[in-house]
Amino acid sequence: MIEIDVTNELLLELEVATQKVLALYKLGGSALQKDMEYIYRDDNFVLLAYDYFTYVSTGRKPRARKIPVMDIIKWMKKKGISPKGGDYNSAAFAITESIYKTGIKAKNYINPVTEVTSELASEALAEQLAEDIATEIAQDLTFTLP
Repeated sequence: MIEIDVTNELLLELEVATQKVLALYKLGGSALQKDMEYIYRDDNFVLLAYDYFTYVSTGRKPRARKIPVMDIIKWMKKKGISPKGGDYNSAAFAITESIYKTGIKAKNYINPVTEVTSELASEALAEQLAEDIATEIAQDLTFTLP
C-alpha cells in the first residue's frame, strides 16, 4: 500500500498561492489574507479561515437580513474607524442601512483559489505517488534478481 505524505511545505505552498489570488482581488494585507491556514485531515485539504471568507467572495444581496449594529461597531473599532463626533451608534446604523439597501459587491475569488490550490496539490501528490511507485518497483526488481 502506498501512503501519501502531505508535507508542511505543501500546505505552506497552498497558503501562499491562496494569498496571491486574494491579492489579485485587492485583498492584499487584509485579515482574510493574513489569517488562514491549510491542514490535511481525513484525506482532504482544509482551509481554515475567517467565517466571512465565503461571504466576501459571494457578496451580499440588497434587502438581505440586516447586519447587527453591534457587529458594525466592533468592526469599526477594530479597523480604527472613528465617526465624526464619536457617535458610533449613528454611524454603524447608517452603514447597516446602506448595506441593507445596496448590498455588497461580490469579489468572486473562491473558484480561482480552488483551481490554483487543486492544481498545486494534484501536482505535488502525483510527484510523490510516482516516486513511491518507482521505489516499490525498484524494490520488487531487486528481490527477483539472482
